[in-house]
Amino acid sequence: MQPEERGTDRVAGGVGGEPGDPAAERPEVRIGQGSQFDGQTGTIAAEWATCSGTPNGLRCCEADRGEEHGVTELTADAIRTIGADHIALREQVLAELRRRIVDGDYAQGERLTETRLADDFGVSRNPVREALRVVEAEGFVQILPRRGAVVATLDETAVRDLFSVREQLETLAAGLAAERASQEDIARLRQLCDDARTATEAQDFGRVAELNSDFHRAVIEVSGNRWLHSISAAMYHHVHWVFRVGAAQRAPHSSEEHVRLVDAIAAGDAPAATTAARLHVEAASRAALGHRPTGTPLPAQEISADNP
Repeated sequence: MQPEERGTDRVAGGVGGEPGDPAAERPEVRIGQGSQFDGQTGTIAAEWATCSGTPNGLRCCEADRGEEHGVTELTADAIRTIGADHIALREQVLAELRRRIVDGDYAQGERLTETRLADDFGVSRNPVREALRVVEAEGFVQILPRRGAVVATLDETAVRDLFSVREQLETLAAGLAAERASQEDIARLRQLCDDARTATEAQDFGRVAELNSDFHRAVIEVSGNRWLHSISAAMYHHVHWVFRVGAAQRAPHSSEEHVRLVDAIAAGDAPAATTAARLHVEAASRAALGHRPTGTPLPAQEISADNP
C-alpha cells in the first residue's frame, strides 16, 4: 500500500509493505493526532487494538479505523509502540535462554545452534541471534572455532573470579544496608528468608535458587548504592547458576546464613553485617571450588553442602 497524505495525518501501510508480506496486509496505521513520535527512540506511539476483522486477529486500528472492524473501545493496555513486540520477544528469548542454561536444560559444553534454539522457542533466528550475543557477553556461552556457540563451563577459574568479586560487593552492600535499612526493608528481607525456608521444606529447589538471588539483590537495593546495583546485575545471573547446581545440598545452610545477616542489618551493626556477608561468601566459595584443579568443570555431583 502506498502512503498517502490525508490532511495533517499521514497514513502508512503495514511494516515492510512488500507484496506477500503478512505485515503489509494489516489495516492502515494513522500517524497524526492520535500518535506521538519519540525522537530519542525512533518509535511512533500509536493506539492499537486486536481486531477480529483482520487475518489472525492482527493488531490494528486507531479508534476511527477500529470501528470498521468491530473495535469500538481501546483500553490503556492496548496503547503500544511500534517495535515494542520485537523488543519484548527478544527479551523473552533472552530470559528463557538464560533460564535453560541455569537450570541445566542446556548442559555445560552443549552446542547451541541458532536453528535449534529457534525451533525450541518457536521464533525466528533473529531474536535468537541477538540473545546469543548477550549471553556470550555475560559469559554463559562461548563461541568456539568450528563448533559455534556452546554453553560455558563452570570451571574453577570462573568460579573463583565470581566469588572474588562477589565478596567485595556483598560485604560493602551489607555494611551500607545496616546503616540505611528501614523497618520495611527488614520486613522484606525476613519475608524472603521465610519464603526460602518454605521452598526448602517443599524441596522446590528451583524456587529456592530464585529466592536466593532475590535475597542478595534485595540487600544490594537496601544498601541504597546505585552503582552496586548496576555492577552486580550481571553477576547475579551467574550466582544463580552456581547455586542452582547444588541447591538441594546448600539450601538449609544458606538460609541460616541469610538469617544471621538480616539480624545484623536489623540491629544496625555494620561491622557485624559485613562479617556475616563475608563468612557467607567464603563458605559458598569453599564449597563451589572444592579441591578441583584449575579448568575442571563443576558438575552437580561434586557440590557439597556449602555450595553458595
